Amino acid sequence: MKGSIARKYAKALFEVSKEENLSDEILREINELEKTLDKEIMEFLSLPTVVFEHKVDLIKDLQERLRFHPFITNTLLLLVEKNKARYIPVFISYYTQLYMEEKGYVVAEVKTARELNEFEEEALKERIKEWSGKEVFLKKEVDKEIIGGIIIKIGDLLIDNSILKKMRNFVETFKGE
Repeated sequence: MKGSIARKYAKALFEVSKEENLSDEILREINELEKTLDKEIMEFLSLPTVVFEHKVDLIKDLQERLRFHPFITNTLLLLVEKNKARYIPVFISYYTQLYMEEKGYVVAEVKTARELNEFEEEALKERIKEWSGKEVFLKKEVDKEIIGGIIIKIGDLLIDNSILKKMRNFVETFKGE
């Protein structure tokens, strides 16, 4: 469900930005927005107990501070108005994916327990490029909860080779016996 909602809004913004020759600008601005959206902001925008007007004020304040295009503001306001603010990070991810695919890249969302060094990043890109036949755009995230290993998401394909996943599998296997 969340994927389809986020995909719908991302696709609409991408199509409009492409028609207006703004897709590069929108991508830059959306990436800045993504860096700004922390847990507290997302919680504020998602809480049904927060008055809609206060959410609008926050979005307009973000627009003013980050100077992003009204297309982004309008999309965010629509998501908030329809009580779909919790999908904003997924929406941003889909927009990035649509943009990169348009440019001939494959988008790989990579989650690791620590920051990848330059050599590891390049090796990972090369490996994904061999598999996909396309240039690779890595969207990196550090998540200490996975303990070690790596989680790679490319489109609908999910490769979870994290220590956390292995531990959960072990516990499930142990419970079954």
